[in-house]
Amino acid sequence: MSFVLGVVFGIAFGLAIIVAFVKSENARSKQRTDLAASELVKSSVEPVLEQYRPVILASLKFSKFTLDTVAPQFTGISIIEDGSEGITMELEMQWDGTIPSWVFSLPLLSSVSLQHNRFRVTTVSYEDSLSLVIKGQDIELQRINTIMTTIDLSSNHFEGVIPKTLKDLSSLWLLNLSHNNLIGHIPMELGQLNTLEALDLSWNWLTGNILQELTRMNFLAFLNVSQNHLVGPIPHGLQFNTFENYSYGGNLDLCGLPLSKQCGTSDSSHVPQPLESAEEGESYFFSGFSWELVVIGYSFGLVVGTVMWSLMFKYLCFSSSFDHHLCSPTEASALLQFKQSFGVDYNYSKCFTSFPKRKSWNESRDCCSWDGVTCDLLNGHVIGLDLSCSLLSGSIHPNSTLFQLHHLQALNLAYNHFSYSSIPHNIGRLTNLVSLDLSSDFYGLQLDERTFETMLQNLTNLEVLSLFLVNISSPMPVNISSSLRYLDLRYTNLRGVLTESFFLLPNSLETLKLSGNDLLKGVFPKIHRSNTLLMELDISYTGISGELPHSIGTFSSLKYLNLQGCQFSGSIPNSIDNLTQITELILSYNHFTGHIPSTISKLKYLTNLHLSDNSFSGEIPDVFSNLKELRYLDLFNNSFIGPFPASILSLTHLEYLGLSSNSLSGPLPSKASMLQKLSELHLSYNSLNGTIPSWVFNLPLLSSSWLNHNQFSGLADEIKTNPTLEFLYLNNNQLSGSFPQSLVNLTNLSTLDLSSNNITIDEGMNITFPSLEILQLSSCELKDFPHLLRNVKTLQVLDISNNKICGQIPNWFSGMRMGLVAAIKPFS
Repeated sequence: MSFVLGVVFGIAFGLAIIVAFVKSENARSKQRTDLAASELVKSSVEPVLEQYRPVILASLKFSKFTLDTVAPQFTGISIIEDGSEGITMELEMQWDGTIPSWVFSLPLLSSVSLQHNRFRVTTVSYEDSLSLVIKGQDIELQRINTIMTTIDLSSNHFEGVIPKTLKDLSSLWLLNLSHNNLIGHIPMELGQLNTLEALDLSWNWLTGNILQELTRMNFLAFLNVSQNHLVGPIPHGLQFNTFENYSYGGNLDLCGLPLSKQCGTSDSSHVPQPLESAEEGESYFFSGFSWELVVIGYSFGLVVGTVMWSLMFKYLCFSSSFDHHLCSPTEASALLQFKQSFGVDYNYSKCFTSFPKRKSWNESRDCCSWDGVTCDLLNGHVIGLDLSCSLLSGSIHPNSTLFQLHHLQALNLAYNHFSYSSIPHNIGRLTNLVSLDLSSDFYGLQLDERTFETMLQNLTNLEVLSLFLVNISSPMPVNISSSLRYLDLRYTNLRGVLTESFFLLPNSLETLKLSGNDLLKGVFPKIHRSNTLLMELDISYTGISGELPHSIGTFSSLKYLNLQGCQFSGSIPNSIDNLTQITELILSYNHFTGHIPSTISKLKYLTNLHLSDNSFSGEIPDVFSNLKELRYLDLFNNSFIGPFPASILSLTHLEYLGLSSNSLSGPLPSKASMLQKLSELHLSYNSLNGTIPSWVFNLPLLSSSWLNHNQFSGLADEIKTNPTLEFLYLNNNQLSGSFPQSLVNLTNLSTLDLSSNNITIDEGMNITFPSLEILQLSSCELKDFPHLLRNVKTLQVLDISNNKICGQIPNWFSGMRMGLVAAIKPFS
C-alpha cells in the first residue's frame, strides 16, 4: 500500500510540473504577442487621439488594445454625448487588461458599455468627493458612480464576486454582467435597486440561492440568471411572477416555477455518517505504513507521471489541429439550414438584450458552442435551443429542419418577428420536448386548433408551455397533458364557456394563465377536488362572471390569484382564509359588494392586496394588523366610510397605500411612525378634514402624496427637510392663509398643486424651490402676481388662472427661462 501511495503522489506531481510548464509558456507567448500588438496600435492611434482630443468621439473599437496604453492624459475625453443628459461611454471589440480608474472618473458619465472585450477585474476607487454643475444645480457627489444609469460589462474576463456596493447606484436601470467568470452568491443588496429594469447575470459561475430580497425590484422587466450553478427554489412575488423558464435555464439544481423541476425535501439518508472518530480513523489509515516504500513508489510514480502526461499533452496538441466536434454533424447541418431560413430584423427589438444569436453559428465551430444551443455532453445531441429575442424575421416552414432535431427537450423561439405565420403541425414530432416557449408579440404567430390539441395531448413529456400572444382562436381545451406544470395562454383569443370539467386539472399543474381572453365566458365553476398543486391562477380580463364560489378555498396551494377585470359580483367568500400560502390577491375592477371578510386577516404571507374599483361598503375593518408582510394595499374607488383605518398604521413593510375615491371622513392620525417604507400615499376624493399631520411630508421614502379633493383646513407647522417627496397634490381643499413657507423644506419637490384653496402670497415673500417644475395656483383668490417665482429657476408649467390678479406682469418674469415655461394660463 505504501508503494501504491508513492506512485499516486509521483504521478500527481509529474502532472503538476507539466501543467505549470505549459501555462508558463502560454503566458509568455501571449505576453509577447500582446505587447507587439499593443505597441503597434498605440503608435498608430495616439497621434490620432492627440489630433482630435477636443472632439467628441463616437466610439473606440480598436482591437488588441489596453486602455491604460491610451495615455492617461485623456481623462477628460467625452466618448458619446447624449444631449444634456450626460455622457455615454461605449468601448467594445477586444480591449484588454484592466479598466483604468479614469474610465469611471468622467464627471458626467451616466452609461458604460464595455461588452465583448477581454477586461479583467480591477479595483477602482469611487470615494473622491467632487462638486458638479448639472442643469444649473450644484451637486456634491460622494461617489461618482451613483449617477450611472446603464452598465454593460458583458463578455469579458471579470472574476470574483458581484460587489454589494452596486446597491448604491440609485439611478441604474440596466445592469449586464453576463458572460464573465463571476463567482459567489447574487448579493441580496441588489434588491435595493428600485429603478432597475433589466438584470443579466447569465453565463457565469454564480452559486447559492436566488434570495427573496431580490423580488423587491419593483420595475424589473427582464431577468436572466441562466447558465450558472444556482440552487434551491425560485422566489415568487411582484415582477418575479412574470419571468419565464428561459430566465433560469442551465441551473440544474434550481427548482420551482416556471421550471419543470419541482422542489422537494432532501433525503437525509444520503448524508454519509463517519464510522469512527477522527483519531481512530487516522491511526487506522497510517497503520502498517513503510515510509521507505512510499519514497520508492513516489520516485517511480514521478517518472511515470511525467512521461505519461507529456505524451498526453503532445497528443492533445496534435489532435487539436483536427476538427473534433461534440455536436452531431447531422444536427449541425439542420441548425445551419434553419439559420438560412430566416433573416435578421434589427428594428424588431422586443427585449432589453436582443441580439442575433445565430451570428456565432458557422461550420468552423462546434455547434454545441453556438449561442443558444445546448448539447447532451454524453452523446452530443442537441437538447436545447434558445433563440428568444434573436431578431429572427420570417416564417417557420412546415418542412423546416428544426423538426429534425428529435432529441430537443427545450425550445424557445419567443419574441421574434414571425410575420403572422402559422406554427406547423410538425412541431408534434418533437416528442421529447419538456419546455416549449413560442410567446409572441401582437399575435405574430398563429396556431390552428388541431396543432394546439396536439401540443396539449401528444407531447406527453411537456411540462412548460408558453403561448403568450399567439393567436389560437380555439375553444378552451379540456384534455390537458398530465405532465404539464406551467401553461401560459394569455391573450391567445381563446373562446368558449368555462365549465366545471375545466378544473379537473392534472395534479401536476402549478401555473395556469388565461388572462386577456375576453371571449372566454361562463361562471367560475365549483371545484370538487382538493389534491391540485395549483400555485398561480390568472384569469384576469376574461368574460367570466357570477359569484366567487366557496370552493375557491380548495386551492390551498395558491400563491397568486388574479381575477382582475372580470364581471364577478357578490361578496368575497369567507373560505378565502384557506388560501394560507397566498402572497398576491388581485380582485380589482369587478362588482364585488359587501364588506372585506375578517378571515382575510389569516393570510399572513400576503404582500399585495388589490380590491380597487368594486362596490365594497361600510367601514374598513380592522383586518390588516396581522398582515405583517403587506407591501401594496389598494382600496381605491369603493364606497368605504368612516375614519382612516388604524390597523394600517402597523404595516411596517407597506410601500403603496391607495384609499382614494371613497367616503372616508375625520382627521388623519397624528402619528404614523411605523410606515417607514411608504413611497406612495393616495387619499384624494374623500371627506377627510382637520390639519394635515407632519408625517405626510416627513416619511423617509415618501415620493408622492395625493391629498386633493378633501376638506383639510391647514398644514402641520413642522415640515422637516425631506429630499424624497416629488409630487404633492393639495388642491381642492379648504386651506387658507399665507402660502405655507415650510414647504420649501421639500427640496426635491417637482410638482406642487395648491389650486382651489384660499391662499395668499405676500409680495415680500422670499423663498425658493430648487427642483420645482410644475406649480398650480389656479382659483386661489390671488390678488397679486406671485413674486416668489423670481427664485424658482426650474419652473416649466405655471397655472395662475381664475384668480383676481391685475396690473402689469413684472419685468423680472419676462427674463425667466421662457423656453421652460410651457403653459401660462391667462389671469384677470
